[in-house]
Amino acid sequence: MIYFDNAASASPDPALFRARLNSQINVFGNPAGIHEAGDRARQLICRSKDAILSALNLPDSKVIMTSSATESNNLAMLGLRAGDRDLCVALATDHSSILEPIEQLRRRGMRTRIIDVDRHGQLDFEQMEAAVGPRTRIVSFCPVNNETGVIQKDWEKTVRLAHRHGCHVHGDMVQAVGHTSEIDFSLFDSITFSAHKLHGPKGVACLIIGRDAEFSPLLLGGEQEYGLRGGTEDPSAAYVLSLALKKSLEDARLDLVRGLRERLVDRLKTSMPFIRFNSPADGVPNILSVTIPGCDSDTVVRTLSVHGICVSGASACSNLSGGGSHVIRAMTGSAETARSTARISLSKFNTAEECDIFTDTLSRITASMRN
Repeated sequence: MIYFDNAASASPDPALFRARLNSQINVFGNPAGIHEAGDRARQLICRSKDAILSALNLPDSKVIMTSSATESNNLAMLGLRAGDRDLCVALATDHSSILEPIEQLRRRGMRTRIIDVDRHGQLDFEQMEAAVGPRTRIVSFCPVNNETGVIQKDWEKTVRLAHRHGCHVHGDMVQAVGHTSEIDFSLFDSITFSAHKLHGPKGVACLIIGRDAEFSPLLLGGEQEYGLRGGTEDPSAAYVLSLALKKSLEDARLDLVRGLRERLVDRLKTSMPFIRFNSPADGVPNILSVTIPGCDSDTVVRTLSVHGICVSGASACSNLSGGGSHVIRAMTGSAETARSTARISLSKFNTAEECDIFTDTLSRITASMRN
């Protein structure tokens, strides 16, 4: 199998899974226990969280462990306490775990503003300036888009604009952490990322918040995670997240991944001159979004799967809802283009040979579909 869907869930690093299993076997006590087993569990959690904050240069923050980046984003959007501020701002290309909580807040009576992007996926900063003000509760956006790999050029201007008005700024960093060094996480008031995008296990993620930020829990019934997420804590989850983060920062092999993506682009331009690229050359190196005119992306994905190749039509969460990529619709204004777009996402475990097999196979099957 050729696995080119790493932005949905990165292929597993066996060392991370072995490390988690070992910690589950050896550090098994309930962290709430006031005995040796509980002490060991609490200590592992504390060491792991400290390692996460140190790796990201966020010494004055708190790590809230969660089950997914979706849960983390929901807690950031729905749990923030911001007094009488009543305006929530996000991007049209944000992940559904940001946009759907925004819609829920609207139904609760909050005002919302969704900022447009241009055809390159860059936010409209004039719209952002007009939207953000003293009544703004939160500004949330993905500095790196999960479907196209676009890095927002005005991410820092947006953060500083929001902070001038005293707004909380949340960053969905799922595709930024471990994939680019262009984002300064310390400028955000809260950020989200997850282990399974870093070759770790699913079900492990976090929300990192500044120590002065005030939130209300979504899950009640315990004082775990600074009172923000009731339920027995899993020491192995914090441990494996810290290891996955460390490996992603020290051994990402981004130059290798960038070279693979460039190889894909060169070969696709030659074999499929009609193809359109939605990912810029200066985006993160692991994601390549392509539009194939005349081809339904779901059909392309399923046909590639028959040939042992895994890609996606949009983000994994969008795939389940159907209708194509809302990101591409926001960039192009075309539902047809969105339904003809596929995402190829690479990792350090992929090879040049896999790229060549993929491009040859895609060229053959799309030629058949277009004819």
